[in-house]
Amino acid sequence: MELEPFKAKTDILKYEAAQELDRLRNESTKNLNFLRDENENLKLENSALEAETMNLKNHLKVLNDEINSKDLENNDIRDLKRRLHYLQEEIELSDANYHEELAKREDQILFLDSLVTKKSAELNQAMKQ
Repeated sequence: MELEPFKAKTDILKYEAAQELDRLRNESTKNLNFLRDENENLKLENSALEAETMNLKNHLKVLNDEINSKDLENNDIRDLKRRLHYLQEEIELSDANYHEELAKREDQILFLDSLVTKKSAELNQAMKQ
């Protein structure tokens, strides 16, 4: 009999512990379900981010290819400009040589004309005598 109050108290404590255990179990289950849902959401977000990253990488590759192509075009343009500049210098040099040669020929023609005129005059003079 003396143990009856302790037994009743123990039963109450067991009941309260069982209630607390159920509450904790329910709370843990709820938290676990919440975390599972969050995990699923994160997986979906991760998949979306991976797809976006893949799209960005593809876009980057396209842009890099375009830049490389433009670089090649620019290199080709630079080469063409260098060749054009070289040809312009060659044309200018040829033009200068042409004008120099033309001036020499004109001087030669003038000299020969004067020589012909002189010889013609001498011939005319000789014929008169």
